[in-house]
Amino acid sequence: MASVSPYGELAIIEDARSGGLLSSGLLDMLAVQHTAARALPTRRLSSESLHGARVVLNVDASSLVERQRKDIEDFASGGGKVVNPPPVGASPKSPRER
Repeated sequence: MASVSPYGELAIIEDARSGGLLSSGLLDMLAVQHTAARALPTRRLSSESLHGARVVLNVDASSLVERQRKDIEDFASGGGKVVNPPPVGASPKSPRER
Protein backbone atom coordinates (compact mmCIF):
# COMPACT_ATOMS: atom_id res chain seq x y z
CA MET A 1 0.00 0.00 0.00
CA ALA A 2 1.40 3.39 -1.03
CA SER A 3 1.59 6.20 1.48
CA VAL A 4 0.01 9.53 0.71
CA SER A 5 1.67 12.79 1.71
CA PRO A 6 -0.17 16.00 2.55
CA TYR A 7 -0.51 18.28 -0.48
CA GLY A 8 -1.12 21.69 1.05
CA GLU A 9 1.86 23.99 1.42
CA LEU A 10 -0.04 25.85 4.15
CA ALA A 11 0.00 24.00 7.47
CA ILE A 12 -2.26 25.08 10.31
CA ILE A 13 -1.08 23.88 13.70
CA GLU A 14 -4.11 22.95 15.76
CA ASP A 15 -5.13 21.22 18.91
CA ALA A 16 -8.47 21.05 20.71
CA ARG A 17 -7.00 22.56 23.88
CA SER A 18 -5.08 25.25 21.99
CA GLY A 19 -7.66 26.67 19.63
CA GLY A 20 -8.81 23.70 17.56
CA LEU A 21 -12.18 25.38 17.17
CA LEU A 22 -10.53 28.43 15.61
CA SER A 23 -8.18 26.51 13.33
CA SER A 24 -10.94 24.17 12.18
CA GLY A 25 -13.01 27.20 11.21
CA LEU A 26 -10.06 28.56 9.25
CA LEU A 27 -9.63 25.22 7.49
CA ASP A 28 -13.33 25.25 6.58
CA MET A 29 -13.05 28.74 5.08
CA LEU A 30 -9.95 27.78 3.11
CA ALA A 31 -11.67 24.66 1.76
CA VAL A 32 -14.58 26.75 0.48
CA GLN A 33 -12.04 28.84 -1.43
CA HIS A 34 -10.40 25.65 -2.81
CA THR A 35 -7.15 26.53 -1.06
CA ALA A 36 -5.07 23.50 -0.20
CA ALA A 37 -4.20 23.52 3.49
CA ARG A 38 -3.44 20.80 5.97
CA ALA A 39 -4.22 20.47 9.62
CA LEU A 40 -1.18 19.65 11.72
CA PRO A 41 -2.17 18.52 15.22
CA THR A 42 0.17 19.87 17.90
CA ARG A 43 0.91 16.36 19.12
CA ARG A 44 2.31 15.49 15.65
CA LEU A 45 4.34 18.66 15.13
CA SER A 46 7.94 17.84 14.22
CA SER A 47 10.51 18.78 11.60
CA GLU A 48 9.31 15.79 9.55
CA SER A 49 5.65 16.85 9.68
CA LEU A 50 6.61 20.34 8.44
CA HIS A 51 8.28 18.89 5.34
CA GLY A 52 6.67 20.26 2.20
CA ALA A 53 5.04 23.24 3.89
CA ARG A 54 5.91 26.79 2.86
CA VAL A 55 3.75 28.64 5.39
CA VAL A 56 2.77 27.62 8.92
CA LEU A 57 -0.03 29.27 10.87
CA ASN A 58 0.73 28.70 14.55
CA VAL A 59 -2.63 29.41 16.20
CA ASP A 60 -1.36 29.10 19.79
CA ALA A 61 2.42 29.33 20.10
CA SER A 62 2.23 29.10 23.90
CA SER A 63 1.01 25.49 23.68
CA LEU A 64 4.23 24.22 22.08
CA VAL A 65 6.97 22.44 23.98
CA GLU A 66 10.61 23.49 23.57
CA ARG A 67 11.39 20.82 20.95
CA GLN A 68 8.44 21.97 18.83
CA ARG A 69 9.50 25.61 19.14
CA LYS A 70 12.94 24.58 17.87
CA ASP A 71 11.35 22.74 14.92
CA ILE A 72 9.38 25.89 14.04
CA GLU A 73 12.53 28.05 14.33
CA ASP A 74 14.44 25.63 12.07
CA PHE A 75 11.56 25.71 9.58
CA ALA A 76 11.72 29.53 9.49
CA SER A 77 15.51 29.52 9.25
CA GLY A 78 15.21 27.25 6.22
CA GLY A 79 13.05 29.81 4.39
CA GLY A 80 9.59 28.85 5.64
CA LYS A 81 7.16 31.53 6.76
CA VAL A 82 5.59 31.34 10.22
CA VAL A 83 2.50 33.34 11.20
CA ASN A 84 1.88 33.74 14.94
CA PRO A 85 -1.42 35.56 15.49
CA PRO A 86 -2.21 37.17 18.84
CA PRO A 87 -3.50 34.80 21.52
CA VAL A 88 -7.12 33.73 21.22
CA GLY A 89 -9.31 36.26 23.01
CA ALA A 90 -6.64 38.97 23.01
CA SER A 91 -7.60 42.23 21.42
CA PRO A 92 -5.44 45.20 20.48
CA LYS A 93 -5.30 47.89 23.14
CA SER A 94 -5.98 50.73 20.74
CA PRO A 95 -7.48 51.13 17.26
CA ARG A 96 -4.01 51.92 15.90
CA GLU A 97 -2.71 48.46 16.99
CA ARG A 98 -5.50 46.76 15.04
